[in-house]
Amino acid sequence: MYLDEKRNIIIPPIKAVSVGDTALFHCLSIYNVTWNYQGGPLPHNAFTGLSVTGDKYLHYLRIDDIVPQNAGVYSCLEYQDNLLIEDDAILILKGLEIKHCFHSLFNLVSNF
Repeated sequence: MYLDEKRNIIIPPIKAVSVGDTALFHCLSIYNVTWNYQGGPLPHNAFTGLSVTGDKYLHYLRIDDIVPQNAGVYSCLEYQDNLLIEDDAILILKGLEIKHCFHSLFNLVSNF
């Protein structure tokens, strides 16, 4: 498997799930990564069911027992040669108004 040394990739970039489901994101990276939510650290205290694991090339973010508050933008970040490399994915909850998720994305982008 060849990985571009200047880019990480989250699979899937958009995930739609129902309340109570599990979401799994994969981040392809040759370096250690950090996962963020809505532009800040993962809220481990506010969200139950979050787990982060990984190996040399694949880094996983798993969210069990999805609740509406889990919807939003998740980011995989790595630091490489003093550069920050980031890739984003959106978690959408089926049944929620789509504007809720786009509002979250707009808020994230507005902060940059």
